[in-house]
Amino acid sequence: MNAKNHGISTKNVVIAFDFVDAADSIDFFFNEINELITAPVNNDDSANILPSSGAGGCAKICCAVSGGPDSMALLTLAIGWAWPKRIQIICVTVDHKLRPESTAEAHFVKDFCRQHNIPHEILTWQRDSGINIPRSKIEILARDARYNLICDFCHRENIGIVLTGHNWNDQLETFEIRQSRGSYNHGLAGMSRARSLDHDVKLLRPLLHFSKQHLADFLQHRNISWQQDPMNDCNEFMRSAIRKRILAYDQTQLLRASNRIVVLGKQRRSIEVCAVEFLRSGNVCWREKNGSTSLNLTAFMSENQQIQKEILKRIIWNIGQKKYQTHISEIMLQKILMGKINTIGRCLIKIKNNIVNIAVEHRKSYEHVSLSKNYDKELDECGLECRLLYVNQDRKIPMERVNRIHNRGGLLDVFVV
Repeated sequence: MNAKNHGISTKNVVIAFDFVDAADSIDFFFNEINELITAPVNNDDSANILPSSGAGGCAKICCAVSGGPDSMALLTLAIGWAWPKRIQIICVTVDHKLRPESTAEAHFVKDFCRQHNIPHEILTWQRDSGINIPRSKIEILARDARYNLICDFCHRENIGIVLTGHNWNDQLETFEIRQSRGSYNHGLAGMSRARSLDHDVKLLRPLLHFSKQHLADFLQHRNISWQQDPMNDCNEFMRSAIRKRILAYDQTQLLRASNRIVVLGKQRRSIEVCAVEFLRSGNVCWREKNGSTSLNLTAFMSENQQIQKEILKRIIWNIGQKKYQTHISEIMLQKILMGKINTIGRCLIKIKNNIVNIAVEHRKSYEHVSLSKNYDKELDECGLECRLLYVNQDRKIPMERVNRIHNRGGLLDVFVV
């Protein structure tokens, strides 16, 4: 590819591009999205299939667009990529209702889509006005709500792939945030180019190699406008403050952070690929008739610890059907293999005759203690403590202060003391 260095690079790896002309930029995006669509993200082959819309066999892909320069560039590039492939782009915009301008920004995207004959839907975050959300938590809650709304939309529309406009600047921000929170190598590898949003929807980030400035230039050259989010300039939010800090980085700081992200990202991707290859090998890992998964213990032990943890994490996520993957530490791995831990992530693990079997753990369901809708506020103000009890194992977890208690569908009972 004919590209010149943007100043964020490492040995033999170009991280972000200032492309010589528009064709370079477009070709790179097309190659990237083609690769990501077929990239395995777990051991479920169905995650790599574009569902048919039923209309002439045309597949559908969801494009999440906020109206900012990153997502508007994503939508523009995606339209050009999808049209010759007979793939239908369906655009969604999440209106969090956190600012007076948010609805107008969502309709800005809707008008753009109407001009380009792209189906568009505005997804509104419906929050309980009785619950006071601290500003320190609003970013996390808004992100979770955004992904939940997009997932629900994809399920309704039979869409298996979502595109987002995350770019290299976002990657740097994620690295700095996780580093400030004490994350280790896996977390410091940053955002993955492809991951499972849930068990049916695959999220792709085809712009991770593009700088934010390049995407803005890309739109300017095409006379395409975008919306500016004023919350980007609000220092109350961690990401906004870190964004400003990164903009002030010199070349050495950029290179140091970028180099570490790339190195750690390659290591994580290598582990993920090896785990997926193990899971797809019928000789060492197979699905039982009862829906459980079994694997050959000798073959499993021949892998290094990082790959072992990744294999177990992915099986447990698929079998247990939890929203997020369960973290498995080295100590937990050793206890699992020694039989000291046999339940994790809603799964039951049994090791016998050189076979590791992982099945759904069936727990009894009990009536939950009802809490008022203002329980978050009550907990914060009154300093109440909660004790969580595993109802079917009679195992008590040490009392701890919690800010939010989720209804776990019978898995846990909640007692306010």
